[in-house]
Amino acid sequence: MRFDRAGCKLNKARIGKRDNSANMANAIDTAEAYIRHQSDKLVLKNARFVWIMHLLTAALMGYLLIRHAPHPSWLIAAWMVWMTLLGLAQGVVAFRGRTASDSAGPGMLAFDLVALALAAGYGFLAFALVPTGDANLDQFVGFIITGGVLTGTGSYNLRFRTLATSTTLIMVLLAARSYLDNLDGRGLIMAGMLMIFLGLMLMLGLFLRNTSRRGFRLQWEKMRLADQLAAQAEELKLARAEADAANEAKSRFLAQASHDLRQPLHSMGLFLASLRHEKLSARADDIVDRLSQSVDVLSELFSSLLDVTLMDTQEVEVKPRSLKVSALLNDVVSEFEPSSPDHEFCVHADTHLNVVADPLILRRLIQNLVSNAVRHTRNGLITLNAERNDKGAWLSVTDSGPGIPKEDQERIFIEFERGLPVGNATRGLGLGLSIVRRLTRLSDLEISILSEPGQGACFKIGPLLITDDDPIVAPAENVSPKESRPGQRVLIIDDDQPTLEATAAVLSRWGWEIDARQALTADDVQTLTPPDLVISDYDLGQGVTGVEMIEMLRRRLGDIPALIISGSSTERTRNQVREAGYMLLHKPVRPVQLRSALIALMG
Repeated sequence: MRFDRAGCKLNKARIGKRDNSANMANAIDTAEAYIRHQSDKLVLKNARFVWIMHLLTAALMGYLLIRHAPHPSWLIAAWMVWMTLLGLAQGVVAFRGRTASDSAGPGMLAFDLVALALAAGYGFLAFALVPTGDANLDQFVGFIITGGVLTGTGSYNLRFRTLATSTTLIMVLLAARSYLDNLDGRGLIMAGMLMIFLGLMLMLGLFLRNTSRRGFRLQWEKMRLADQLAAQAEELKLARAEADAANEAKSRFLAQASHDLRQPLHSMGLFLASLRHEKLSARADDIVDRLSQSVDVLSELFSSLLDVTLMDTQEVEVKPRSLKVSALLNDVVSEFEPSSPDHEFCVHADTHLNVVADPLILRRLIQNLVSNAVRHTRNGLITLNAERNDKGAWLSVTDSGPGIPKEDQERIFIEFERGLPVGNATRGLGLGLSIVRRLTRLSDLEISILSEPGQGACFKIGPLLITDDDPIVAPAENVSPKESRPGQRVLIIDDDQPTLEATAAVLSRWGWEIDARQALTADDVQTLTPPDLVISDYDLGQGVTGVEMIEMLRRRLGDIPALIISGSSTERTRNQVREAGYMLLHKPVRPVQLRSALIALMG
């Protein structure tokens, strides 16, 4: 069986003419066959780049083990030969599958067997070959293995059973080795965190697999409907309605999935922050750092997916207000400086320049452009500039990166188109600049790019309406990090037990007295010790919101400072919380955001 780009089975004569539509309909196979074909095709395409990684890993690790490990040379050589042959085998399977008429069947079975054999090799490396006590080599192997798991999750999620089996094998052996190396209790924590990381990777893999399959199914349905719509105008109308409904269902599915996955991601980030206060070995510290980086990558991924979903479902409403440009630009820089120590940021903006714009949308635009600049600039200068002309104000972000050729300057705004990062930056999902374009169109703004290879890139947004009105205060979701003031009592309300425990653990480390509850009744309020601060989830279950809960507490205990943390980013949620006058943070919340929010509330 062979499919063209539209998903049709090809005979010797090419199908595609309008008068041949009946024959084309007869040639189409089942939707599941098309999904399987497209899924296998994508997996093999990804594999054509990954197999090289296995060869390089085998060579590099073999060299290091021969120099530093006490094992027999023949054992290390055998491992190198094993991994090299399997890497070559994966490359052969990947490239042969590209030209095969049917990518399923024996070819994919061979791919699965090679992937499992490679996983066994990496697991053996982590458990048996790395010498005990060599912290540097332990850290390097941990970096290689966690990187391989992330790569596999992104590349092979459409072969989910193979992904789940191989990653579980690798991470269980790594966790077992971590536990055996630290039998004093810290090893158990490390092993537990690795299992949480494994769980998140499997959830992400399943989420990406289901999303891709849903996309392939939509492509199939679109192809089938397009052929029918060519004959009947009425069917065209009905088919478009069905396609729109399916697309909306897909977007709502992504929104719900992003919301559900934010909860464990939020908890994991707070648990990691709490774990940093423990005395761990150098290897454990390195694993915690890698897990933190993984959480940051996943947070960025979910935020981008949620932005796209909200725009697809038309839940983004532009609410322009007066704001101070210099404050906005400096605030964005303060968010990136702690995580970008190798970059220099410079802001050029008139402190008296005020513009009319939606603060959240404009902030998101600048954040995405700065994030793009950081990812593609090595140890360079990133400049944020605000200027005015007869049309209005223009904001620009300029980097000193490798630049963008003219033929690629339009392509980079397409969804899932990704450029190569520099240095140690992670590769993005390919949504940041596409979100920038969509948000500028939503706000009736223009986006332009000026770049030459080797001379960096300058992205410019405008024109913004200049105003003399007093600006509003920046939204509470984004506050700059400062030192906290511990020693007071905080009431935490969240119906999700892991999130409740994670929040309590972090605040307890900061010196707060904790009163953590999954629910609170009117009778509980009567006997409650008055807290100095209330932190509540927005959705407390059974139709109760955090806004309603805080209002009930304030009627009994007075005007208590309150913070609401929500997994929903919809306009409705933001409006309800703001109208009630409470501060709002969106999950997953970084510890520095939480600490800064507490300072803003408590003074």
